[in-house]
Amino acid sequence: QARTGHMLRIACPLLHPVRSALAREAAARSSPRRHMWEQAASWLSVIPPLPAGIGAAVGAGYVYLRAARDWKQRWFLSRVHFSLTTVTPNNRLKMRTVAEVPILDAVMHNRTIMRLLTKAAEQTTPSNPFLQIPAHDSWFVYMTFLNQLSSMFRIGHFHADICTPASPQPTNQRHLQLARPVSEFYCFALTRECDPSMHFHKIRVILVKEKTLQNWYKDNRPETYPASNPVHATRWATVTALADIYLDQMKREKEFKGNPAVDGHFR
Repeated sequence: QARTGHMLRIACPLLHPVRSALAREAAARSSPRRHMWEQAASWLSVIPPLPAGIGAAVGAGYVYLRAARDWKQRWFLSRVHFSLTTVTPNNRLKMRTVAEVPILDAVMHNRTIMRLLTKAAEQTTPSNPFLQIPAHDSWFVYMTFLNQLSSMFRIGHFHADICTPASPQPTNQRHLQLARPVSEFYCFALTRECDPSMHFHKIRVILVKEKTLQNWYKDNRPETYPASNPVHATRWATVTALADIYLDQMKREKEFKGNPAVDGHFR
């Protein structure tokens, strides 16, 4: 038995190459499909990176084409423009940029609010440039933008706080009275002015002094702005519509004892 085992241990390595070659040849003759599937498997091992590469190329192409389309149409709804609109006593418009930020920065990087605002901006018309926010979301959206506006004027908040005495002061302390900042109330509206005269289509937060809206019809404002400046004419129409909304809201506040909301909707 020892000799036989020894001979087997010597003979097996010698016979193994022959048996392997015969087995491969027999397998190729008896099952040609098996060889085909083995080749297919070797090719499939190389293919997995291909879909990822195709997906990346398609995604890059889509981003490029969309950016080119947006530039051609001057369509930038991914930006939020904060615009201070001033009406002078002689009925002239002044529009000043307070800030311009990516939409995600303006809405606390919340993509749900971003999609809501973008959808509302796409649905505005030349006759109604105001974003129509659903009633159950309007208060939260407006408070988000109010916080953004408040943070832009943080220096004024600190100035007012520093100049406010902690206790009543004698009237002879004139330096405190002179240092106190002058403040005003402003109203803001979320808009996307899509009139053809607009050079850029953006979500605009329009700021207007409250007194301007209160006295819009008392100060003999013209119904339309001179057509020589179509951009200003569009903004004039927007401020006129905002004055109508504001006066209607003040009327409702009186009727509903300080609550301007109707069916939970704040305009």
